[in-house]
Amino acid sequence: MKTSHTLLFSIALLSLHAQSITDPNLPAEGMVMNFDQIDDTIAVSNAGPWDFSTINPTASYTMSVFPIDSSSNGFAYPAATHVLVSATGEFFMGYDQNGITNHGRFSSGFTGLTTNYSTPLTLIPFPFDANTAHVDSISSTATVGVVPISAGFTDKAEVTGIATGEVTMPNGNTYQNAVVARAKRTQVTGPSPTGNFLRLEENSTIFWLQGYPLPVIEVLYVFQGDSLIFQRSLFLHEDSVIQPPVGIASLENMPIELFPNPVGNTLQINTGRAAYLSLYNTKGELVVAHEVAAGSTSIELSNLKKGIYIYHIVDDKGNVLMNQLLKE
Repeated sequence: MKTSHTLLFSIALLSLHAQSITDPNLPAEGMVMNFDQIDDTIAVSNAGPWDFSTINPTASYTMSVFPIDSSSNGFAYPAATHVLVSATGEFFMGYDQNGITNHGRFSSGFTGLTTNYSTPLTLIPFPFDANTAHVDSISSTATVGVVPISAGFTDKAEVTGIATGEVTMPNGNTYQNAVVARAKRTQVTGPSPTGNFLRLEENSTIFWLQGYPLPVIEVLYVFQGDSLIFQRSLFLHEDSVIQPPVGIASLENMPIELFPNPVGNTLQINTGRAAYLSLYNTKGELVVAHEVAAGSTSIELSNLKKGIYIYHIVDDKGNVLMNQLLKE
C-alpha cells in the first residue's frame, strides 16, 4: 500500500511539473498572435475544464512580439530582448529562463506615454504554474505628450496562479495544460503640474500555454481611480496566427529585402524569387495583398493611414520575412 501511495504521489508531481510555463524560446523572427475579442468580460471559474466555444466574438485584435532590433526605439532599451507591438504602442520586453520582464513603453501623440525603467519589472517568473504567487514593483518617471511633461511613475505587477487544465476557444480549438492565474497591474503617474495623480489598475484573468509570449486568453477590467473605464476579453484565434514554419532560414540569410522602414508612400521589395506580400493592421485586418515578382517591386501605399502594420512575405520556396512596418 505504501508503494502504491508513493507511486501515485510521484505521478501527481510529474503532472504538476508538466503543467508549468517556462521561457517560450521564441523563433528568431518573433511571433504574431491574433485574437477574437468581445467588448465585455466573462466569469472564469477556479477549476477547469473551461469551454468558451459558445462565445460569439464581435471584433479581432493583434499583438506582435518581435526582436528588439526591429524597433527604431529599441536602442533606448538595451536590456530588452523583444518589443511587443499593439494598437496602443510599443512595449519593451525581456524573455529569458527567469521570466518575462517589462522595461518600459513608447507611444506617440498628445496623450502618448513613454517610460524607461532602469530596473525592469518582472511580470511573470519562470517556472510559472498554478502555485505561483508573485509581486514586483518599480519606481521611475514617465513623459507624456508631444511637448514632454515629466512626472513620477510607479508600476506594480501581481500574479497568483489558480489552476491548470483544458481550455476551448470560441473557434473550437482545444488546448491542454493551460495555466490560469489572476493578475493585477497598478500604475500611478504624478504629481502633475497641478498636483494631481492618475491611478490605473488592470485586473485580469489570464490563461497561458507553453511556447507563447503572451497569454492566450485575457479577461480584463481597467479602473481609473474607482471608475471602470474599459473591459474586454481576448481569445487566441490560432488559425489566424502569422508564424513562420519551424526551421526556416534566419533573417540574415533570407533572400527577401523590404525598404524603407519607416515608409512614406512607396514600399520597395527586392527578392530573388516570386513572392506574396500580406500587410495587416494592428487589429489583424488584411489591408494590402500584393504579388511580388522576382527582382524589384514597388508598391504604392499612399492611401494607407499612418501607423504600425505587420508585414508577412512568403516566396515560392517557403522563405518567410515577417516584422513590423511603420507608415509615416
